[in-house]
Amino acid sequence: MIEKNLFFAPHDDCACGCGCSHDENPAEQSPEEFLEVVFEDSEMIEIVDEDGEKYEFYVVDEFDFEDNDYCVMMTREDPFEFLIAKIEDDESGESFLVTLEEDEEDAVYAYYDELLENSTDDEDEEVTEDEA
Repeated sequence: MIEKNLFFAPHDDCACGCGCSHDENPAEQSPEEFLEVVFEDSEMIEIVDEDGEKYEFYVVDEFDFEDNDYCVMMTREDPFEFLIAKIEDDESGESFLVTLEEDEEDAVYAYYDELLENSTDDEDEEVTEDEA
């Protein structure tokens, strides 16, 4: 799997700039506490691997690529990493997550990186237009 780091753009909604409207200074919080507040409205899922080990993730984004739906998840504990899984439906219409195949992994991560980059570029343009 390709490891990535997810960065958050600050917002102006609260004193610390994280966008969550809390009053606490993030420097006084653990990374886990900070992310609990930032992602308090995000869905959380638990994944159990083949060895029975449980992992908790925040669902931070979803996107479409080449006629497939993907879910972006971030670990709840340090070190914070994110991973992308494909969303598929079974015969009854129930959705489930599927690990990316090696041949699609690079393309999916590259596409998502491009989405993030374009999103950041769009936000930079909005700030520049607002300042003008």
